[in-house]
Amino acid sequence: MSQPNFQPYNLATPTSLSPRSVERLDALREVLAERVRLSLRQSIRTGSQVAVSDIQLKRPRDLSQFAEGKAWWYSGGPESRASDKSVLVGATSSLIYSAIDRILGGSGESEPPGRVPSQLEMDLGQAFLLEMFHGLQDALSKPPLGLRVAAGTALKEPLRTFLTDLDNVLVCWEITVTIDGSEHILLLGVSRGLVEETVRIDDALDADPSNLSGDMKSATTSLVAELARCRLTVEEAADLEPGDILVFDAVPGQLVELKVQGKRKFRGRLGVHDGFYAVEVKELFDRPREPQAPKKEEPRPKNPKQAENKAAKGPRPARGRKVATHA
Repeated sequence: MSQPNFQPYNLATPTSLSPRSVERLDALREVLAERVRLSLRQSIRTGSQVAVSDIQLKRPRDLSQFAEGKAWWYSGGPESRASDKSVLVGATSSLIYSAIDRILGGSGESEPPGRVPSQLEMDLGQAFLLEMFHGLQDALSKPPLGLRVAAGTALKEPLRTFLTDLDNVLVCWEITVTIDGSEHILLLGVSRGLVEETVRIDDALDADPSNLSGDMKSATTSLVAELARCRLTVEEAADLEPGDILVFDAVPGQLVELKVQGKRKFRGRLGVHDGFYAVEVKELFDRPREPQAPKKEEPRPKNPKQAENKAAKGPRPARGRKVATHA
């Protein structure tokens, strides 16, 4: 009896992501680095030197050993399912207590205490982590991933990421940040299923709508109307205060851009319908064109001299049709 080709499943090594997913996750590094730097400066509000020195893409099954099991966590998920913990932001205790010390006016050199956090420390630490979640949330919504998520709740217990689907593990960015020369680790995790679903929807939007399957046609996605943009330096953005006025690059009445999965798809006119903002679609972008039938080529004469004689004589009248002549 022949032996079946049996391969044991290694729980420590998840199956590979699709090439399209890996490509987009890698391309998100610069956007993540920029948002982390901006969020840190907005949170601690000091003259500290903030930098992102490294970002590594990892796919662990178990996060209980991250930061020796003493990490702080904030969970979230898609906008329609923010409580399902498919998006996680984690930080080492050193980063949390350094941020707390700076928020309270200190130098940021405070070490994590060997005790349970006080209620004030818990409140400030979770508020700081929520601000970091919002910054990373904004980065995920940008191209090339275009994933729209929302914050859920802080987690107060050791975290393990064994999910029901053994292949639906977290894809994690391990982000090394440097504040005044001290290194800390921030972790952003997104479930594999959420990443793959986003890529599938994005590919479907670029395809011919008539070729979509029934399941893909009924899938939901978010559409964002972008009114205008303006450019600031990181320092200017970090120093914004209530009452500041920003001048954008669009004039009133100009068409707004509508984006799906972070890609512009339409342009429309802003208006109101039944008391709510509405947009009337005026222009389309990147709509697949219907394939055109190939043009029929005229038969080429075998003898080049025949072609020259034919051109010299001019066009021949069609059979069965009277050709008018004028003196």
